[in-house]
Amino acid sequence: MFFTYLLSGYGLIKTSIVEKLTLGLINYRVSIILHTDIFLRILIVIVSILHSITGFTMLSLRIKRVILRKIMIFVVHLLFIILLLFFLLIEFSP
Repeated sequence: MFFTYLLSGYGLIKTSIVEKLTLGLINYRVSIILHTDIFLRILIVIVSILHSITGFTMLSLRIKRVILRKIMIFVVHLLFIILLLFFLLIEFSP
């Protein structure tokens, strides 16, 4: 999903090479549709944030001290929730 979104961004500025590499599946028109779709943007932000929270939480499970681990997990969750709200605020601002 993220790769398609990234590829559609390149499709806006380097249309001919993206169209050749995708065998005509992603042309300029399709790039505009994919890259400006609000549902896809929000979905990518949410999935990326969830992926990051999960990864950092798994990483913090290696911390041996229980209280330090819980603090780290709380901080990671808090930071990514703030990041999610930041992106959603940008998305829904007039």
